[in-house]
Amino acid sequence: MVLMKRRSGLTLIEILIAIIILTVGVVSILSIFPFSVKTASSSVEDTVAAKIAESVADALNIAMRTSTAENVATNTPGRAYLVHDGVEGGNYEFALPLPETPPPANPRFFKHPTTGTFNLGTDEFIGSVLKDVWKGPDPSDPYDQYKFTFTIKRMDDDRAVGDPTYPLFQFAIAVYRFRSDDPRYADELPQPAHVFLVIIGGK
Repeated sequence: MVLMKRRSGLTLIEILIAIIILTVGVVSILSIFPFSVKTASSSVEDTVAAKIAESVADALNIAMRTSTAENVATNTPGRAYLVHDGVEGGNYEFALPLPETPPPANPRFFKHPTTGTFNLGTDEFIGSVLKDVWKGPDPSDPYDQYKFTFTIKRMDDDRAVGDPTYPLFQFAIAVYRFRSDDPRYADELPQPAHVFLVIIGGK
């Protein structure tokens, strides 16, 4: 009597189950990548927007320090001059809202510029830097796709006339990201990607 050794191996069903488990694992790992890329892209955009807002806030601080003093008695508002990349003509003059008597029922918001946005990358020096970047290792640098506006709200509308307290203003710096030639935003701006608040005293 000849004894035959039974050979061990995998059946087709076992191989099929192993392939299914492997496929599920690989698909699960691959599904993480789009989320990671999106998160990294969003993080970069958040950082750039915060840096732009910080730069605009610094420029507004300087503008407020060099602004003219308001005169409530003669109804003369203070005037400030914003100097920043994206400001056509080198500086942007804007009036600071005077207090109302009696105080307004609702907060008053004053948007600047009154239409459109300040488009970054328009300064001659910044433009030359961008051209160098585009020629270099990163031709897709999106800096010129960023735009900004700022809105002024008077924080002390309820102060009495003649009160020597310095006026206080809230600036809401809205940072956008879209291409200037995008026809979707020819008539109306999209929702800003980021809005940053800063409070600055006047004179």
